[in-house]
Amino acid sequence: MDCQVSVIIPIKDYTPFLEESLKSTVSCLRPGMELILVDERMDLDCKPVLKPYLSHP
Repeated sequence: MDCQVSVIIPIKDYTPFLEESLKSTVSCLRPGMELILVDERMDLDCKPVLKPYLSHP
């Protein structure tokens, strides 16, 4: 099935809400949807938070 909806999240600075917003967004994804994370010169502190989502189906 081709993707019908793309959710795009630009990430620039680390915020205490980054992990919470990613969990919330992923929980709403359904078949035919994709999550695109855009690196807008993000802080290095973001990488450990993002790691589990980089291999998410």
